[in-house]
Parts: sequence; C-alpha cells; structure tokens
Amino acid sequence: MLGMKIVLVIGCTHQEIEMHENREVPFTVIEERPITTVKSLSIAMQAAGLVRFQVESILSYGHLPGVNRIGVSSGNYYTAMPFGVR
Repeated sequence: MLGMKIVLVIGCTHQEIEMHENREVPFTVIEERPITTVKSLSIAMQAAGLVRFQVESILSYGHLPGVNRIGVSSGNYYTAMPFGVR
C-alpha cells in the first residue's frame, strides 16, 4: 500500500445493547452517558471482544475482494471516563 497504514476504529454499542437485552440486564443511559455496573462492564468487554474477533478474522483471512492478506495489529482500547457521583 505504498507505505500507508490504515487505522480502523470499530464501535460495539449495538452489540452491547443487544447483549444487555438478551441477558435482561438494563442498559442505563443518563444525560447521554452510559452507566457502567459490574454486570454491564462484563457485557461491554464481551461485546468488544466479539467485534474485535470478527473484524480481525475478516481482515486476516483475505475475505476482501482483491486483497490477499492484510497484516493486523490490534488492541482493546475500550475507553471510559469517570463522570462522578451525582
């Protein structure tokens, strides 16, 4: 690719909400900020891992038209910032 590196950032909110619904665990949002509990943190980590696995497998095994293989380097950068108690 002529020395270029592509950074791909994937979100997993849709999968996270679906997993909450399937497990009947409330997905609480206050002032457009998701509230993290012990149960919801576990679900968020599982959703992030699932999405990461799916994306890496597609990129690593050349399922893209015209692309043989793409070197994949990844990390789990689930970011949350403490908002405080109100």
